[in-house]
Amino acid sequence: MKTPTKAELVSKIEKLEAKVEQDQREYESLRLRYVQKREQLENAAIQDSDNADKYQTVHPDNAHWMSSSDAYITIQTTGYDHDYDRMPKCRVCTIPVPDLTGGMRWKTELPKSYRLEERDEQGRYVYKVSPHWEMVKEDEYGQHWHHPEMETDMQVLGEQDFLIENHEQYSRRRNKEHLEKMNHMIWLAGQIQEFYNGVGHFPDEEVEVQVQFAMRGEVG
Repeated sequence: MKTPTKAELVSKIEKLEAKVEQDQREYESLRLRYVQKREQLENAAIQDSDNADKYQTVHPDNAHWMSSSDAYITIQTTGYDHDYDRMPKCRVCTIPVPDLTGGMRWKTELPKSYRLEERDEQGRYVYKVSPHWEMVKEDEYGQHWHHPEMETDMQVLGEQDFLIENHEQYSRRRNKEHLEKMNHMIWLAGQIQEFYNGVGHFPDEEVEVQVQFAMRGEVG
């Protein structure tokens, strides 16, 4: 078998290198087309309610949570760019919190929970404010009342503390609670971020956790 000359070897190597580069370009083009078609398929499938569980989409009855909540924690993937605003951000999921202070109640008078023996015209028991309430103190936060645990002929009343506020006092407490819950949301997002940092990222992407607040009035 004839040994190829140096020139023939160089020519063969150049042709093979060119072929490899061409195949790599074709492979990358094919891969990109596959990714694009896959995204189109998933985007179409997400809109089908039968695929809600597969893609973890929000139930239609809870769709308003995603547009009218007080706060959101969003987990997203990002690319790499020295300009943060130009980095692509692709959402993985969003956790909405409809009302940061939804558990608060404004009380302006003591509750009528003391049952009497008499009944009204519909035969229902009549209730009034218990005579055993005692005001512990009154300060800038409002009136602090306490009711001891006790038993009457009609019922058992548990121990209870109660705060009566005017509108200014309640607004001040609500704003304080709102700020505390906002800080809690920021802390929680940080914990989620640390968790992802600890277990590793998605392939070729960074995971970022953000918090967004819908300001519905002055807070603080």
